[in-house]
Amino acid sequence: NDVQGRVQAVEASLPPAGTFDIVVANILADVILGMKAELFEATKPGGALIASGIIDMRANDVQTGLAGIGYTDIEKQTEGEWVALV
Repeated sequence: NDVQGRVQAVEASLPPAGTFDIVVANILADVILGMKAELFEATKPGGALIASGIIDMRANDVQTGLAGIGYTDIEKQTEGEWVALV
């Protein structure tokens, strides 16, 4: 997509040191909730977290947990029984 030099993707079990415009966590709800503080710290002010891999019955728990630490304007996207929160 001609984004070399402008986009850096890093795969990690925990967010790497630093802050990022976009943080993606495609993992289970309990893991997202367990590392919500680290995810928040890794997201630049004005940036976005994409939390996905969430089964629909747990989406409200994750949304509440993320809102409780400072994420705002959380958008919910659903595909079948899977949810992504942006």
